[in-house]
Amino acid sequence: MGKFCPACGETKARTSFYKHPHKSDGLQGICKECHKTAMKRNRRENPDVQERDRARAKQPHRRAMAKALVARWREVNPDLYLAQNAINNAIRDGKLKRGVCACGAKENVFGIAVDPKQPLRKIKWECARCYHRSRFEREVA
Repeated sequence: MGKFCPACGETKARTSFYKHPHKSDGLQGICKECHKTAMKRNRRENPDVQERDRARAKQPHRRAMAKALVARWREVNPDLYLAQNAINNAIRDGKLKRGVCACGAKENVFGIAVDPKQPLRKIKWECARCYHRSRFEREVA
């Protein structure tokens, strides 16, 4: 069963809509593509919002909160933290060269240890965009 998007006027599969906990059907009113278009337009038309967000992130209490979140993640995931450190140190020391992301990106590519217990054996190279996409898909699933 599909859902109608009033923005583009098409009926699309329910998977084409973002989840929304406050809607009766649990889905956002417009499809993902229309939502992306609206967000890009809004960002273009309101550059001051992005600047305000950046300034807010630099506030001392926000920086302290971010630092605390990172420290907490390191406590909860010590093996992942050590694996990431091993990969970064190997890159820095010239023992390992950055790979290429599956999408073909060569910049902003990060190594992710497939097996944290043996971090330098098998590494998955992902650009920031693909990493965040795959992370979002893991969280939604």
